[in-house]
Amino acid sequence: MITQSFYRNQNLDISKGIGIMLVVLGHYLNVDSFPNAFIRSFHMPLFFIISGACFNFERNIFFKEFIKKRSCQLVVPVITFSLITLLTKCLLERNLNAIYDLHWQLPGVLWFLLILYFTELIAWQVISFLKHERIVSYVIYILIAILFAIAIGASKLCLWSPFSLLTLFSALAFYILGYKGKCIILKVSIFRYKWLQLILSFSFCALVVKIVGNSMQMYCNQICCIDILTAIAGTWGVFMLSAIITNFSFRFPQNILFWLGRNTLCIMCTHLLLIEFAFRTFGGTINNYVLKHIVCLMFVFVGLYIVTDFINKYIPWALGKDIYNKYLMKKEE
Repeated sequence: MITQSFYRNQNLDISKGIGIMLVVLGHYLNVDSFPNAFIRSFHMPLFFIISGACFNFERNIFFKEFIKKRSCQLVVPVITFSLITLLTKCLLERNLNAIYDLHWQLPGVLWFLLILYFTELIAWQVISFLKHERIVSYVIYILIAILFAIAIGASKLCLWSPFSLLTLFSALAFYILGYKGKCIILKVSIFRYKWLQLILSFSFCALVVKIVGNSMQMYCNQICCIDILTAIAGTWGVFMLSAIITNFSFRFPQNILFWLGRNTLCIMCTHLLLIEFAFRTFGGTINNYVLKHIVCLMFVFVGLYIVTDFINKYIPWALGKDIYNKYLMKKEE
C-alpha cells in the first residue's frame, strides 16, 4: 500500500512537473502573448513556494553542512550549465557576445538557481531564529509583509542589481510563505471543490493579466501588490491541479508530470538551448505555422527526455548529484 507521505511527496513533485512544463511553454511562446503573461504571473513564485514547503529544518540543523550540501546541489549546476550554455551560444552565433553579458546576468534561467541558493541560506537563518526564540507566530507574517514591501519599493524606484539580486526579497518572502504554509499545502489532496478552486484561481490570474496588460517579471524585480496576489492564486491553482491529477485513475499524466518534477533541475538548465536549436533547425524549413510549432515542441520535449536521461546516467556531477554524498563518505573515513 502506498503511504500518505508518498502521496504528499508525489503531489509536490507533480506540482513541480506542472510548473516546469509551464516554464518550458512560457519560454517557447511569444513573449508578448497572453498565455506567456499568464504563465509568467505565477510560475517563478510557484517554485520558491514549493522549495519552502519542501524544506525540512530538522534534517538540516547544521548550517555549515547545509551550505556544503546546497552548494553541491545548486552552485555546481549553475557553474556547469553556465559554461555549457555560453560555449554553445558562442559557437552558434560565432561571436563572444554571450560572454560579455556575464558581468550582469547569468545565461538562460540560471539566475533562479543562484537566487534560490542565497534564499535558502538566508531562510535557514530566519527559520532557525524563529524556532529557537520565543516569538509569537504572527511575527513571521510581519516579516513576509516587510520583505514584499521592500521588493515593491525597489521596483517602484526602478532600482537595478546584477544577477537579479534584488529578487532576493520577494523570493525569500515566497519561500518562507511556502515553509509556513507547508501543513496546508501537504493536505491539498483532501480538500473539497478542487475543480472550483482551480477555475477560480486561474480565472483570477487571467483576469488580472487581461486588465493590467502585463504580469510580474520576477527576474528583474518588477513586482507590485496585485502581482503578489496573482502569484499566490496561480500557485494555489497549480496545487489544486496536481491534487486532481493525482486522483486520476489513468496514470499516464501522473507519470509524465512526476518525471518532470523529479528532473526539474536538469530541464530548467537545458530547455532554452533546446528551444533555440528547435527554431534554428525547423523555423526556416517548415512553412506551415501549425506544423512548425508541433514539430518544434515535439523536438523540445523529446530532446529534454534524451538530454536528461544522458546527464543522469553519464554526467550526474553536472547536476551536483553524488558530490555531497562522496564528501560525506570521505568525511566518515
